[in-house]
Amino acid sequence: SRRIDSFQYRLFAQNDLLSRFPDVVVPQNLEGLPWLLSSLGPAPTDWTFTQNGRRFPVSIRGPITVNHLMTRLEMARNGLGVIGIPDFVVSKALADGLSEVLPEYAIEPRVPIYAVYPSARFLSPKVSEFLDCLLKVSREKKIGQLT
Repeated sequence: SRRIDSFQYRLFAQNDLLSRFPDVVVPQNLEGLPWLLSSLGPAPTDWTFTQNGRRFPVSIRGPITVNHLMTRLEMARNGLGVIGIPDFVVSKALADGLSEVLPEYAIEPRVPIYAVYPSARFLSPKVSEFLDCLLKVSREKKIGQLT
C-alpha cells in the first residue's frame, strides 16, 4: 500500500434541526442531538474535537446507524440528525442544504487514505503513474491551502 493523503471529519445538519438546539456552541452539547451514525470506522460513537490545543472528547448516540454515506446524507438533508462526513465530501453536503456544525473546531484524528495494490514488483506502469498523479494532486492541494 501507499499513503496518498488523509482526511478529517466535519459535522453537518439541517438548519431546522439546528434551530431546535440553540445551545450547540461547544462540543459537549452535541451529546443531546440525534445522530446519523456510520457503522464504519474504529469508534463511530467517540469523537474528539480540538481547538487552540485543547481536546474535547464527546460520546454520542443516535437512533440510526447506516453504513452508506449517501443514505446518511439524504437522511440529514431531511432533518433526521447530525452527520459526520469526510472533508472531501463537504461540497456535496453543502449542495444538499446542510449547515456545518461547530466549524471552528477540528475533529481528530485525521484518517489516512491509502492506495492498496498488489506487489510493487508487478505494478503496471499505468497504475504506478496513477499513484504518482494522486500524490502530486494531494501535495498541490496542501500547498494551495497554505497560500
